Amino acid sequence: MLERLALQLADGCEDTVPTAWQWHARRTYLVDGTTVSTPDTPANQAAWPQPSRSRKPGFPLIRLVC
Repeated sequence: MLERLALQLADGCEDTVPTAWQWHARRTYLVDGTTVSTPDTPANQAAWPQPSRSRKPGFPLIRLVC
């Protein structure tokens, strides 16, 4: 129910936005990102290796973008 409500609200807002509010007549999106750490296991290190700039081993980081 919450997902349906959020989508209906977003669609309704998008339909009523004046063209003058758009940037170069384009739609814009809201994007957010974060990271989460995982246990330092061989399997996790294989899936999410350390950044090349990292000098010492540590917990693998997973990057998320929504």
